Amino acid sequence: MRRSLMSAAAVAALALTMTACAEDGSDTAAGKDAPKPTGKPLRIGWVNLEGGAVSVPETRIGAEAGVRYVNQHLNGIGGRPLELVRCDVDGSPEKSVDCANKMVEENVAFVLNGLDPAGDAILPVLASAHIPVVGHGADGPAMQTDKNSVFFGTAAPAGLTAPLKFYAGQQVSSYTFLMPDVKWSSAITEQVLEPTAKALGMTQKTLTYDISNPDWSSLAASAAAGEPDLVGGPILTDDQCVGLVGALRSSGYQGKIFGSSCSGAVAEALGNEATAGMVTYSDVWRADARDQAPPAKQKEIDTYLAAMKESGQEDKASNIFAQTTFADIVNLSRILAEDPAKAEGRAVLDALKKAGRFDSFMGPALVCDGSAWPGQSNCGNSVVFYESQADGSVKLASDGFVGASPSQ
Repeated sequence: MRRSLMSAAAVAALALTMTACAEDGSDTAAGKDAPKPTGKPLRIGWVNLEGGAVSVPETRIGAEAGVRYVNQHLNGIGGRPLELVRCDVDGSPEKSVDCANKMVEENVAFVLNGLDPAGDAILPVLASAHIPVVGHGADGPAMQTDKNSVFFGTAAPAGLTAPLKFYAGQQVSSYTFLMPDVKWSSAITEQVLEPTAKALGMTQKTLTYDISNPDWSSLAASAAAGEPDLVGGPILTDDQCVGLVGALRSSGYQGKIFGSSCSGAVAEALGNEATAGMVTYSDVWRADARDQAPPAKQKEIDTYLAAMKESGQEDKASNIFAQTTFADIVNLSRILAEDPAKAEGRAVLDALKKAGRFDSFMGPALVCDGSAWPGQSNCGNSVVFYESQADGSVKLASDGFVGASPSQ
């Protein structure tokens, strides 16, 4: 969702880029340089959960690699180099507001949202300054419907509905989901999980956890009580997956486990045997399962992997937060390349919403005009599922992307 949740060139370079896309499914090989951007820097606000009790630096790593790739290989946006203006948040509304005020003071073109559990707090400040928000995942209920925001990832309702739809096809009749103890969890449960489970004939239970200090042993025991067919969570980081899966295995739970969008780092921490059979999902084709993606997407994954290596972050390339943020930057810049004058302020939203249906970088077709899931600010409504294997690899568990809509 998140995640589950920018590049361009001058006119001549754009023509070559679009031709390359049509021919090989990628923007440009990471080893081929475009003319270096020499225009006025395009300053982009960057807000991300980092440095506190809960920290997701991989999101920033993907963003920085994406910016480096665009600047070095795609001539920035319209000849303007991208520059991130960084501000870290800690999950509190006060810190998010501080970052919003910093972005206004810095006069950024727009704000790129990494991961911010209190992200709703930034919206009034930025809207009053006519600064739009772009990102992958809408981290709060206000963000999910905000008219001043566009998010390339799968809409939250679709990201919750699709797993239940997938598991209904796996003969799962009961499940327990763990959700972060934040204000919007109860709304999501009541408005999406409960009615979807009822429509699919599934028995559901929801538990909440403290994102700063979760007691995974107690949570695993409560989740496994009653022996549900499935235990998991739709919104888990790698560290949270390690805690939950490890506790479930220690408790003796033998049912199915849904590990959200967690990466191979979980198997590295717990061992392949612990994660074998765990299913995860993504709204892009996973880099660590490159050979299972369609040929055109394999080439885009190759571009991403080469760019991460160039940035010295090869070891983080399999992290889904890094991958989706990198993809967001390429998607945004592909669209803004058509009219670089729209790279600042509300014009960014206008360009995204009028782009029509487009083939996303490493992902499915997206549309950002509000029709992916009516009322939502996200551009996607589908996810692809993978199953962890005993040898540490992952394989496709679904027939490509599984879509969801309000009628399902």
